[in-house]
This record gives sequence, structure tokens and C-alpha cells, in this order.
Amino acid sequence: MRWKYLPNMITLMRILLIGPTCYCIAQHHFLHAFSFLILAGISDGLDGFLARRFSWQTRLGSILDPAADKLMIISCFSTLAYIKAIPLWLLWIILLKDIVIVSGALIYHYWIAPYEFSAILLSKINTFLQIFFVLVAVAKLQFDQLPNSIVYGLMYGMMFTTLGSMLNYIWVWSLKAYHHLHGYHD
Repeated sequence: MRWKYLPNMITLMRILLIGPTCYCIAQHHFLHAFSFLILAGISDGLDGFLARRFSWQTRLGSILDPAADKLMIISCFSTLAYIKAIPLWLLWIILLKDIVIVSGALIYHYWIAPYEFSAILLSKINTFLQIFFVLVAVAKLQFDQLPNSIVYGLMYGMMFTTLGSMLNYIWVWSLKAYHHLHGYHD
């Protein structure tokens, strides 16, 4: 194996953790789920560090890493909603954002111009908050030591960054589409 692909292998391992993590949440084995989430977080940091530190970035890695995050987030939120640990409307907001962004990207790419994805800062903050919320929600289920005010504060903060991120993408890419279609190229 070439070392350049080590970050991708770590990301694939993180994707493989999704099934056991969600299974443990669904079966109320929250300590195991919490452990898997911590391991996934460490692997996310490690693959990014290795890719940047040693210039081991690949096109596949640039797709796999955010896909692994999204798969983990959507799977865990779906499972938490399934066991009624979070409100269903929260899952729908997260799904709506991802559907809008992916649909918009596909429309832009195939009808306007080639699309190169670049995450905005608010979206990066939102992804962090979503992952952190899952970790906190599972910790609350296992340890029940966190005050509800912290969980609800984090939940509403995450909800606002989710909606804000979605609206920001709509605004920015609508302007890019308008400029492209009317001859104003960057």
C-alpha cells in the first residue's frame, strides 16, 4: 500500500463504524455508541492531519471525507429520531439542508457550469455542531449528567447554523448562477 492512501483507508474505517454505531444507539447500548463516536472523531482528525501534513490529499479523499461525515450525521440523527431521543423535525431540517445543497449543486453543475465544491465557514461550523450534538445526545442518554439546558441550547444553535448554512449556499450559488448566465464571470 502506498502511504498516500492511508488517510482514505482511515476514512473508509470511519464509514464502516456507522453501522455498529447506529446499531448500538438503536439497541440502547449508548456507552458502545459513544465509544464508536469518539473513535470516529479521532479518525476524522487523524485522516485530515495526515493528508495535510504529508500532502497525501487525493481527489477520492476530498469526496470520501465529507461523505463519511454526512453519512455518520444522517445515520445517527435518523437513529436518534427513531428511538425518540431527538425530535423528528430536527432530522427533517438536517435532511432538507442536505437535499437542497446536493440538488442545487447538481442543477448548477449540469445546467449552468462545472461545479467545484468548497465548504463555507458556516457549513464547517455546522458540521462540527451536528457531530458534537450527536456525541452530546448519546452522552446524555448514557450518563444523564448533562443539564437539559445545554442539550437544548446546542440543539437550537445547531438548528440555526443548519438553516443559516443552507440559506447561505442558496444565496451564494444563486448569485454565481445569475452572474454566469448574464456574462459576469469571476
